[in-house]
Amino acid sequence: MKNNIWDVLQEENSALNIRENADEQNCFYQIKTPFQFTLQSCSGIDPDDFVSTLTVSPDKSLYVTENITTHISPAHFHDYYEFLIVLKGSVIQIIEDKEYPYPAGSVCLVNRSISHKEKYTGPAQVIFVGISVDLMTELLNSYARSYYSEENEIKNTLFYKFLKKDTETPGIKAYLDFLPAYNNNEFDHKLHHLVDTMLRAMFEPAFGTTYIIKGLLSSLASYLSSPAYYHTSEIQIHTNSDFILFSRINHLVREQHGVIKRADLVNSLHYSADYINHIINKYAGVSLFNYCLGFRLKRACEMLKNTDLSVNEICEQLKFASRTQFYSFFKDKYKVTPAVYRKG
Repeated sequence: MKNNIWDVLQEENSALNIRENADEQNCFYQIKTPFQFTLQSCSGIDPDDFVSTLTVSPDKSLYVTENITTHISPAHFHDYYEFLIVLKGSVIQIIEDKEYPYPAGSVCLVNRSISHKEKYTGPAQVIFVGISVDLMTELLNSYARSYYSEENEIKNTLFYKFLKKDTETPGIKAYLDFLPAYNNNEFDHKLHHLVDTMLRAMFEPAFGTTYIIKGLLSSLASYLSSPAYYHTSEIQIHTNSDFILFSRINHLVREQHGVIKRADLVNSLHYSADYINHIINKYAGVSLFNYCLGFRLKRACEMLKNTDLSVNEICEQLKFASRTQFYSFFKDKYKVTPAVYRKG
């Protein structure tokens, strides 16, 4: 048996060619097949815990397990696109020496110019999906041969624009963040189903399996690109990490029109309540309560203008403690009562 997982990944039957750079700071991964799946499970970070790794690609597969000696992968970049999909637990993605937590359900898509590595902080299950430039280009252009007009909608997504730009002008240090929408309670089932279906197809190949895999990869892209299920952000490497967190907070608060609890933000983002409040104050200049209040009042205006709901019903939907509280906040901001606003 080889010394560790990374040695095994360089075997003849691996889908990757791993080359160390002269500076020994980064490894360079070259993909030998159109795509590769690497399913990695970590039982914990104590010395008697282990990491198991299963890699599967066309006509190639490997499985290896090792005790925890280090829970950080080598820093690397590659000549293909890679999805990091967190199925269970959480993982730290270290991108260009900056650490970002990715809880279950979150996804990161890195391009060919990003140096990154992963660090486990506890039990977790992660899948890495590597897609060659040629296959990604084929998938991006497949809408031109599609049978349904709805398939053309992929061209309007940030996912498509990000990858199209990178395939045509590589070298930009950027990646995509996919954060589950607040009401997306099915991401666990959906991601596991897609991964399980792809692995089953790869372990039992038959005529048409190539098209099945391409279809499932397209389904993954479509699912992640849908605003109903995920918020997508393009992150440039020079972007401040605090601003990235503020962007994530903004997505969740805006989606819920400000009706979101502090505990829900903590659970979704894996940051403490105090730090979340600090970030909002840093970029918005107000507390979390007042930041959410702004979105709630804006939503109240929309409901007063566009619906026949009573003021009491609006108060209830937007979770104001009472009609009196709502009137007080509304008049303080807009200088008129809700009733006058509705008439005017």
